[in-house]
Amino acid sequence: MKLESNNKISTIYLPVFLSSAISFLFWGVAHLVYSKVLTVDEFGLYASSLAVGAVGNMLFENSIKNALLKYSEELNKDIINVFFLIHFGLSLTVITFAIVAIWIMEYNNLMFSENVRFVLTLSAVYWITSAFITIPTAILEKRLSYQKISWIESVYFILDRCLPALLLLVQHSMSVFIIATVISRFFRILVLNRYVLAFQYQNVFEHNKRNTLEAMGIVKSSLKIFLGNSSSLIRDNLHILIIGPLYGQSWVGYYAFGLVLCSMSSQIIIQVSSRLTASMTRNMDNYEEKKQYILTQVNYLAGLIIPILPVFYFVIVWLNQSFFENKWTNTILILPLLFLRMIMGVITTPVGTFLMVNKSGNQFILVNWYWTVAEIIFALIAAYFLGQTGLAWSYAMVVWVGAYLLCLKTDISIKDIVKLSLNRNSFYYVLLLFLLFIFISHRLDIPNVYFLLLSILLMILSFWNEPFIHHFFISWQKELKSAS
Repeated sequence: MKLESNNKISTIYLPVFLSSAISFLFWGVAHLVYSKVLTVDEFGLYASSLAVGAVGNMLFENSIKNALLKYSEELNKDIINVFFLIHFGLSLTVITFAIVAIWIMEYNNLMFSENVRFVLTLSAVYWITSAFITIPTAILEKRLSYQKISWIESVYFILDRCLPALLLLVQHSMSVFIIATVISRFFRILVLNRYVLAFQYQNVFEHNKRNTLEAMGIVKSSLKIFLGNSSSLIRDNLHILIIGPLYGQSWVGYYAFGLVLCSMSSQIIIQVSSRLTASMTRNMDNYEEKKQYILTQVNYLAGLIIPILPVFYFVIVWLNQSFFENKWTNTILILPLLFLRMIMGVITTPVGTFLMVNKSGNQFILVNWYWTVAEIIFALIAAYFLGQTGLAWSYAMVVWVGAYLLCLKTDISIKDIVKLSLNRNSFYYVLLLFLLFIFISHRLDIPNVYFLLLSILLMILSFWNEPFIHHFFISWQKELKSAS
């Protein structure tokens, strides 16, 4: 199947991927500063605050936005107003709760109140501003205006993640993250509402009964999506919920650092592709065509991500020795297992989004919670018997359960999709290289830079052997020639 026309490649895929790549390049530089300046405990605290803030993002900027994308008609003023009221009301409720919680902590002189204050304050900024971000973004995505979305979110991401790095070089204080978040979120609000004047704020209470009922139906759909997505949020933060209480804040930092590295190396491509899945499959009428789109996407994702992982790993090994003074050695110990989980994300993320948008909300909720319960049980057992690294082993193994359940509910053959993603030269190159590294590093004192050079060579060879990459650049060149 021909995935998209040349016009779609240039107007949708290319801007999204390029802008995301640029954003993550800046984030990588900022991450070096975080990893050097912050202590392991401080890094864990920052990760915890992002996890709490992600609850708001999951509810508003993911669940409600995807429910709006599923809505087949154009969003009218009444529906927009109802959603704004719901957003803002929930946000104010959470802010009130956060203020009361901080006051109770301070009144009773409880320990770690400063840490709690930081987490709740940073999270509150995310929650209160979501009301002004989600609907304009959904409107632009329904129009497939990804050029506008791409540059707005790239600048926002750079401000949110890179500005704290600059401020940390001036003053070592966790408050710099709050300052940067306020600046970046308000930038995003101003620009989004310039492109899409989504809210008639002066008439926000004006809406008729019929449109209110329609809006409440979309809210119900978004809550189902949130219930399903919240399970993935729990899975992604088991290092805070399980490893932290068992083994301390430092190991929360080690896992958080590793999971951020996974995001930088692979999840950028996976999440961008997943985002496109929601809007693209919504416009396809034939279910088999949608399934073929997902299979094609999985093939592309595997071809792009798998060759990058060993290069990323050996860069981190080298940086840990030469730049971080071996501060993150425990992270490097679990990183290959986290990478195995990320490789399976090539399957679970697009198929999960496909299930969310194209099947009933109840199926999406049940599959995700079955997967999460299995993950929690296995993580507890593994953490008890294997110690601090147990969660990493759980992540690498239980993700297969999630992949099987998602494929089962979407009528996609797990055998075919696994073969499509893993039965390729790049995967065998990566596997061979890691086995060689494990075998040789314990016996011979070979500098890690040689493994880095070898991984780069294998990455180039892997990309060279991917037919779709050749086809993409040939199409792009033809498009540039025709444009000129």
